[in-house]
Amino acid sequence: MKKYTLITGASRGIGKAFAEALAQKGKDLILVARSEKELEEMASHLLKKYSVDVKVFKQDLSHTYSAEELFEKTKDLKIETLINNAGFGVTDDFSKNDVLELEKMLVLNIVTLTKLSRLYLEQLKDNQGTLINVSSRAAFQPIPYMAAYAASKSYVLHLSEALHEELKESGVYVMALCPGATETDFWEVAHMDPRKIKFEIQSPTFVVESALSALEKKPSFIIPGFKNNATAFATRLLPRDLVTKISRKLIGR
Repeated sequence: MKKYTLITGASRGIGKAFAEALAQKGKDLILVARSEKELEEMASHLLKKYSVDVKVFKQDLSHTYSAEELFEKTKDLKIETLINNAGFGVTDDFSKNDVLELEKMLVLNIVTLTKLSRLYLEQLKDNQGTLINVSSRAAFQPIPYMAAYAASKSYVLHLSEALHEELKESGVYVMALCPGATETDFWEVAHMDPRKIKFEIQSPTFVVESALSALEKKPSFIIPGFKNNATAFATRLLPRDLVTKISRKLIGR
């Protein structure tokens, strides 16, 4: 029976880069996103170029029971790797944030990710598999004007680190991927100008290559890029109030 890698948020950005890189390695894929057209185009491309089996599922994962719906659709397939990549950010003044958008973000970034990790866990155990949860460098400090988003990614990091230790004896490897500013549609969705961010913008390909190259060493988390690593770890040495003030300046506010 074929073993699949399931990638959420697979039609664009980091998810799309994961699909391309893993197809190149001969991995059969399950791609999940909201845009069926983009998924079908991608599946056709990967099949033609790499001769891998690609199954696509249109699913908006920002709804409360979407994880259960996706699991029901895929429960007869054998999952050896789960990449929880889908997510988005709500930014600007917290007092101006739309409550329903905040809820959708928290459901997607936290609730659905957690449910999928749990729902597919038995399959991952059976296949000595891998769970990659896409967090963010934002997880390492509070960020004004990205308050709820940064907090949601902190949850993803802490969950992943805990599961990394908890699941070691089961043979399941868990890693949090914590990229810095990346060339994705995050900025458009979050209504932010990436040119105001005082960090180098990385490519999705670089982020994915960094993650895949780290798999052999099995760290609990990875932060692609030396500068991103340095700034993330510096936050542990400075007073929390100062870290928050610096974070505000670094996002151009």
